[in-house]
Amino acid sequence: MLVQIVEPLRNLMRVAHAVRSERDFAQRTPPARIAELNALGDDFNGLLDELQTWQNQMQHENRSLAHRANHDALTGLLNRAAFVEALEHAVRHAAANHEYAAVLYLDSDDFKDINDRHGHASGDAVLVAVAQRIRASLRNGDTVARIGGDEFALLAAGLRSPADAVHIAEHILQAMAEPIALPHGASVQASVSIGLAVFPVHAQASQALLHAADAAMYGAKRRSGGIWQSAEPHLDVTT
Repeated sequence: MLVQIVEPLRNLMRVAHAVRSERDFAQRTPPARIAELNALGDDFNGLLDELQTWQNQMQHENRSLAHRANHDALTGLLNRAAFVEALEHAVRHAAANHEYAAVLYLDSDDFKDINDRHGHASGDAVLVAVAQRIRASLRNGDTVARIGGDEFALLAAGLRSPADAVHIAEHILQAMAEPIALPHGASVQASVSIGLAVFPVHAQASQALLHAADAAMYGAKRRSGGIWQSAEPHLDVTT
């Protein structure tokens, strides 16, 4: 009788300690032979079931909040703050390992006209399509973000040469050549202008690199749109 009393109490103590010290809500107490202690164990296990459900829900909500804090709601891409953080890390890594890293700054050439002519739903569809095509053009390890409005940024780290950034830009321009279908059945051409800047060729710090790529993008837009342009000094495919 003493064993039948002490053993269930020890099990309760063991499980309670694991839950309290290790947050192990998967622990459960085994059945006891004495009815009253078995009922106590069942109630304790039921409480652990509720705590485990609560913990799983909280973890899911925390992951959801973290995702929303770092991602754009429309396109699912990273937002500006998350991109800047990734860029700072990439520049530090490139500097430490004597590698190249590039920022490509992209802006839709006709977005305002598409929005005005076809409506905001069509404008959103264009932004989503542009995001998908940019994402499909990425290499493994590249990062893309919606910076704001119709502006996007791409981070390419671990480049073998500055010319690799040019190839990425040309790949994106090719992807954007196909018309984009709108919700009401029409289709539009949505070209982008791309400015690119390479660390350490064009800038030595992350913010300076982003600003250099942004300035180059406006240069591409002023020239004709639908093209890429590098920051000074200019790059070409043979660089």
